[in-house]
Amino acid sequence: MRIFYILILILCWSILILGPINARADDKWSFEKLDGFNYGALAGEVTHGDKLRIIMTKDRCDVVQHIFTFYTYEKPKNISQLKGQKIPIQINDVPGLKAEVFMVHPFLMGYQVWFSLGAHKVDEYEKNLKEFDRFEIQILDGYGFKAEKYFDITVNSWELKDIGDAFQKMKNDCLEISEIENKLIS
Repeated sequence: MRIFYILILILCWSILILGPINARADDKWSFEKLDGFNYGALAGEVTHGDKLRIIMTKDRCDVVQHIFTFYTYEKPKNISQLKGQKIPIQINDVPGLKAEVFMVHPFLMGYQVWFSLGAHKVDEYEKNLKEFDRFEIQILDGYGFKAEKYFDITVNSWELKDIGDAFQKMKNDCLEISEIENKLIS
């Protein structure tokens, strides 16, 4: 009986120790097809729950919307005023950029803030993103905005491994959604 408990203890220990080695599998792209749109998403490397999303809308498979989220424990009373604001950011050491906040909502013990980097032509944007191994965003101070007032962690990055394959999957999913929708209308 004692050997049985020791084996169980070793098995549990192995799962706890070796589990994080396999956790990197979560860093790969995940895909969703929803009503009228589809997207590919990556988990953040600094804050895992922060996602980088590339979204396509049915019948507009030549355009992508680039979205990312930042989670924060900071709870200023005026955090909801960020909605609609253009926040200064830096992408891969390129300062002087802005991202528009389009949603702020309570999440877990803080807030999740959703940003948009705008709409882009698929082929051009895919080509641009293929130039990078990593996509790093840092929220900066500027224009009367203090990043630390709203965000406890102001930087996150996402590995762009297999970005070409991810775009191809999203294009295929978008075309499939568009075809299904058009068949239902006919």
